[in-house]
Order: sequence, then C-alpha cells, then structure tokens
Amino acid sequence: CLYEEVFNTRAEFFEQQKKKKKVSTSQPSPEEVMNFWKEGLEEYDELVYIPMSSGLSGSCSTAMMLAQDEEFEGKVFVVDNGRISVPLVRALMDAQEMVAEGLDAGKIKEVLEAEKDKMSIYIAVETLEYLKKGGRISATTAALGTALNIKPILKLGTQMLETYKKSRGMK
Repeated sequence: CLYEEVFNTRAEFFEQQKKKKKVSTSQPSPEEVMNFWKEGLEEYDELVYIPMSSGLSGSCSTAMMLAQDEEFEGKVFVVDNGRISVPLVRALMDAQEMVAEGLDAGKIKEVLEAEKDKMSIYIAVETLEYLKKGGRISATTAALGTALNIKPILKLGTQMLETYKKSRGMK
C-alpha cells in the first residue's frame, strides 16, 4: 500500500498509468512522519526509519532533521542507505532480521548504512513517456528516442538514477 493510500496495490497504480491518469509522488508531510513515529514509540522504545534515498527524495533529509527533535532524539534512527525500490525492500527485510537477532536501532542503522554500496538494480523501460513526464528527459529526447527505438538501461545505484547504457529495442 502506498503511503498516501491513494492506491492499494501496484496493479491499481499501473492501471491508472495505462489510463493516462496523472500520477505523481510526493514526500509525506513532517506532521505525518512525526505522528507515525509517535504511534510507534507508544509500543516500542526505539524505531528504525528507512525512507527512500536522500539522493532521490527530500524525505530522508526531512526525517533526519525531525529525528533531532528532543521528543525523538535517541529514539528514532533514520537510515540513509541510498536505496529505493527492490534494494530498499531488501534493507527492510535485513532490518527485520536484525531486530529478531536482538540488535538495537543504532546498530541496525550502522549496519544498513555500511552496506549501502553493495546493491544496485538495472531497469530497462519500454516507453520513454514516463521519463519525459517525470522531467528526467526532454520532450525532444523522448521523441527522437521513440522514433529511433532507443531504450535506455538505467542503473539505480547508491543515491542516484543514471543512464547505464542505451540499446535499440528491448532485446
């Protein structure tokens, strides 16, 4: 479920894109984050908060600033391990395993941030439409790339999304 609960499933998200609906993202408000933490701290002594990469969103920087507030200091540990998507899910699973092993939040943060450079993913896109809509490429680049059947292969490494290679077609 996406944070804003606008879509409950990935299928609903992709269905909206297919229907050419405007789909955008935004970081949660500071108030939403703090309320989320307050709820968690009612049940737990400390929290590990793992937002998406600081290189791709301001949500990590905002969370780090909020965690310095007296109410959360030493209780909320914000992890910036440069991840998003599948690598971020892997980090969440790793954190759960470390909790089960009895590690405290500070140690979990330390381990996850030390592992940040050890995972990347590669993405091939079928259409340039969403890269254009998201401002990652210009309308001219999208038009030329579509006409020439050029498909970028993107690398999502630590803190950034970059073009790894370009290919002709999806094969």
